[in-house]
Parts: sequence; structure tokens; C-alpha cells
Amino acid sequence: VCPTLSNESPDFTTCEDSLGQSLSVDTDVSDIDIEFYIFGSQQGDPYVGGGTQLGTAVTPVGTTATSNAGIAGLTPGTYYAYAVLDLDDPELTDPQCRPFAEIVITIDEPADAGADNNTTVCDGTIVDLSTLTSVGGGSFGDDDATGQLTGSMFDTSGLSPGTYNFTYTVQSGNTCPEDTALIMVTVDTQADAGADNSTTVCDGTVVDLSTLTSVAGGSFGDDDGTGQLTGSMFDTSGLAPGSYEFTYTVGPGNQSCPDDTALITVTVDEKPDAGPDVAVVVCEGDIIDLTTLVAVMGGVFSEAVPTGALKMDVNFDTSEVGPGQYEVIYTVNSVNTCPDDEAIITITVDQAQIIN
Repeated sequence: VCPTLSNESPDFTTCEDSLGQSLSVDTDVSDIDIEFYIFGSQQGDPYVGGGTQLGTAVTPVGTTATSNAGIAGLTPGTYYAYAVLDLDDPELTDPQCRPFAEIVITIDEPADAGADNNTTVCDGTIVDLSTLTSVGGGSFGDDDATGQLTGSMFDTSGLSPGTYNFTYTVQSGNTCPEDTALIMVTVDTQADAGADNSTTVCDGTVVDLSTLTSVAGGSFGDDDGTGQLTGSMFDTSGLAPGSYEFTYTVGPGNQSCPDDTALITVTVDEKPDAGPDVAVVVCEGDIIDLTTLVAVMGGVFSEAVPTGALKMDVNFDTSEVGPGQYEVIYTVNSVNTCPDDEAIITITVDQAQIIN
């Protein structure tokens, strides 16, 4: 007796090769066991060997033999499964009986979105998310609904510091499901040194530069190399009049963002100079031209105690006063942030000698 094999499982295409698909075939002789083999190419005679047996021989139930061994371990491609007789079955007495049934199995290539990936950037950076994927052709989803994703371009401008997630999806184009990868972008805060600022002070002032900044925690650089900056304290003593610049640098506190700087400018004004104090001794009745007693011109004279002896703003007429000591204040007015400067002129008036 030679069985006939028919009504085999239909050809099929699948994505996974380990889903436990069953293969079946009908036989008109239920006493003879059936074996199932799989080959990488189509066979003219599957009995000659070379295939891989799926499980063990199965005994038909009624008229149907079913293998539930599955087809695990196959890479994508086309395979040929064959139902054949168990040649070792003692019920098979015809050595020439070699029927078979063929089932074509196609294993589809799974979709591959690549591995998850992440990066850290500074606020304001525009990130091309496609540079974080290893497989092209997918699309990105804005998981956290930032509203700042256009295609693959993620604009971090104005976002709060934190981590933002994007799902990268690649379609298979066949029976396989889509695949996804998670792309995470951590946004760091930019450093902020505040706005540039400036001030004008008088020569000799010690300026605390930190009072000119709006953000704490930075450091100052002595751009003009004055040598008179200690920490945030700038001592203007002895410097030439002019403007001096200091760079205030604030670090971001992270690895992604650059430092930020602000320019602090301090203008040093020159002090007015009335010259040194002067003392003079004169005789009662003398008229003194006070301008001859000062080293710097341009100031004004005034009496410390008004006596009426100051004439025409520059002459001291001793005839208006008796013998004694008198003070005239010489003031050079400031034209900048510095205070006025004064010199004291001390005039000692001696009594005139009377000759009879």
C-alpha cells in the first residue's frame, strides 16, 4: 500500500520564525507515520536528505498528520517544508513508495529602528534627531508634546531644563510589525552673566564690582591688566584717568553649555587739585595778590571768616583788618564725579611800625 499525501497546509508568509506554526497534511493511510522536513531550496526528491527535521515523526489522527514543532531559528528568506513518509515505519512495505507534499514558507525581514539613544545639549540648540539613529527611513513622535519638533529637527529654545523623549518608528513594509527606538534629549540651562554694566568713580575709590552685576557666582577678569583687582574689589588709587574693563564670567554648571560673560566698565575720573596749603606773613596795610600764592589756577577764593578784606575776588587788603591771623580758602571745583578740592592760605598780618 502506498499512501497519498494531499491537502497540505497552504503556503504562508510570516515575520517571526518562532511562533510555533503547525504544519499538516492529509493521508489516506493513517497507519504510517509522517515526518516534516525543511530545506533552504526547493527539492525534487526530499527523501534524499539534507533537510532539517521538524520535531519527530507524527502519527496521523484520523486522516491528518500535524507537526507542532514550529520553525524556530530561521533567518529571513524563502524555505520549503516537506511532508514525507517515515521510511522506518514497519507498516510501510513498498520500498518504492515516496510521496511528498510541499509547503512554501516565507520569513519576512523584521523592522529595525536601531538602538535607543540619548544626548545632552544646551538650551537653544536645534537637534537633528536623525543623527541619533542608526537606521534611516523612520519618523519621530513628540512624546512630551513640546510642540517644537518639525520632522527630525527639535528646537530646544525656551524649553525648561529637563529630559524630553521622542519615539522613532520604522515601518517594516511587510507582514512584520513596526519597530521603535527611544531617543532622549536632555536640555541643560544656559549660563547667564547678566547684562553689561558701567559706572564712573573718582580716583582712589575702591569699587566692589559685584555690585554692578545682576547674577552672583561668577568671577572677574582684569582685562586691562591694572593689577589692582582682588576678587571683586577694584582699587582705583593712582590709576590714570580713563575707562577700565573687566569681564565677568559665569559658568553654566553643566557640561553642555558654554560660559556666559558680561562686560563691566569702570571710568576713573581725575580728582581736582587745589595745590598745597600756603602760609604767608605780611605787614599791616599790604595788599596781597592771592593768585601768586597758589600752584594751580582756575579756583576761587573765599574767607573762612568774612572780614571784608577780600577784594575783587583775588586780592586780600590787610588794611581792612588788624594784626592777626586770617584764613582764605582756595577751592578748585570738580567737573566730574570727584569732590571739590581746597587749599588753605594762612595770612599772618603783623602790626605796622609807627615812626615818630
